[in-house]
Amino acid sequence: MAEQQEFPPDHCCASGFLATGEPKGTEATFGGLNSYVAVPKEKPTTCVLIVTDVFGYKLVNTRLIADAFAEAGFLCVIPDLLGDAALPADILETKPADELSKLSWGDYMHERFLKKAKLVPTMMTLIFSLSLSKVMKDIDGVLAGITEKYGITAFGAQGYCWGGKHSIVLTHKPQVKAAVVAHPSRLSLPDDIQKMSAPGLFLCAGKDFDFGPKKYGQAEQILKKKKETGSGPDYGFHIYETAPHGFGTRSEPGNKECDEIREDHVKRSIEFYKKYLVA
Repeated sequence: MAEQQEFPPDHCCASGFLATGEPKGTEATFGGLNSYVAVPKEKPTTCVLIVTDVFGYKLVNTRLIADAFAEAGFLCVIPDLLGDAALPADILETKPADELSKLSWGDYMHERFLKKAKLVPTMMTLIFSLSLSKVMKDIDGVLAGITEKYGITAFGAQGYCWGGKHSIVLTHKPQVKAAVVAHPSRLSLPDDIQKMSAPGLFLCAGKDFDFGPKKYGQAEQILKKKKETGSGPDYGFHIYETAPHGFGTRSEPGNKECDEIREDHVKRSIEFYKKYLVA
């Protein structure tokens, strides 16, 4: 509990900024789920599946990341795993942080807190209705649909926040060759990490209220011991010391440090997949 109190609540799963940019992909249906699809110029042989944060598959921020994977040569698919439980993008900030700091108390309360009160029913649906088994079953259908359409049998699992746990669990599947998680939430330690069976890269926030220094330190030690006994997959950890939870998908656009961290996390993800995600 002390770890959660160390960092400000503004960095929770329902906070952040809306990105600027125009996604280049299209939408398709896999396993009965609407999905965003970014297709590379050359015929793809591998696919990166993005398991999103709580804002779901429609969020521009995440779609722009998918476009970056496609530019690197991967098919990238973002399935709608959340449905009506996805949080609305209009609660994300569109004003720079320095402008928000100049707001009156009343306007600040509206910008930061009051407009998020409407999220309580949605959050309850997210917490209680979307069981891990249901989501994993939906993902199975998506993977099968991608294989049927593109002939792809080698996948990477890219997880953010809510989707981090699912991406780690996906390493149990033989067709998932690698996983990358950025500021994951709800990971059960040591069990989730102990069961990893494909290479994994952890991109962590030094100021994370959930998967903070204590937890990512523990996760690294678990994987180190597995590796030393010859039973563990390759792994990597990179810590963005000054970054809060959500840096990968919801950091402030136009802020030099935020932009650099966001771009670096995409670069590291691509490099990891080029090494381990092989058809």
